[in-house]
Amino acid sequence: MAIDIGNLFFKPFNALARGKVIEDTSYGPKPLMKYDEYPVANAEAPILIFWHGGSWKVGDKSMYMFVGHKFQKLGVHTFVAGYTKYPEQTFPGFIEDAKACLDHIKSRYPNRKIFVMGHSAGGNTALVLSMNASNRIDGVIDLSGPTNLKPNYWRPVFGSAIDDRSYDPRTLLDKADKKTKFFIAHGKLDYIVPVADSVDLALKLKGAGFNTRIIVLKLIDHIFILPSIMVGPRLFTRHKIKEFIFED
Repeated sequence: MAIDIGNLFFKPFNALARGKVIEDTSYGPKPLMKYDEYPVANAEAPILIFWHGGSWKVGDKSMYMFVGHKFQKLGVHTFVAGYTKYPEQTFPGFIEDAKACLDHIKSRYPNRKIFVMGHSAGGNTALVLSMNASNRIDGVIDLSGPTNLKPNYWRPVFGSAIDDRSYDPRTLLDKADKKTKFFIAHGKLDYIVPVADSVDLALKLKGAGFNTRIIVLKLIDHIFILPSIMVGPRLFTRHKIKEFIFED
């Protein structure tokens, strides 16, 4: 999960991306606490904040321009956020960065609907952030977010959270706002994060009374789920995500 292959696989998608972007707005004091903003003309458009994957160790927001521009074209005011990674930071620092980003954007754009989204490690961050009712998040879009990490491998990054499982959104459901809704997508061929992680999470969310939908994508793995949904042939899934954001 720590191999930084985004620059290799996502470059072609970024090369085709077009639209307005406001880069490198700081939301905190650390160097990577910045976001790129993809605005839309509609002053009442819903807001989406996206966190990238990379095992909390690698990756950069600049690799995900295609995500920002695609949602921008769908009419969503989008932010692609950076964050401080391991070893400079450990859990729950990733969540604290995400919270600072959320608060900064809310202060600029009050009274907007707020959605959070992430792929892989970013999906986990979006999920855990949403498990605090005071954050007032309207919806979560989780693409292949891990919820069951191997203790021996991840202990340096997550410390005691590996033992108390406070990184796992399933342990935090009682702290979340029941009005928050969830959209989960996972590739059936994912060999990095088992699809069972997302299936079990969806079952737990539904059992706790949350509005939850899940899509398992055939012939899709962990890496290509993001570009296949955003700019590739997964038109049905892309339509469903747009519908999820704009529905009343």
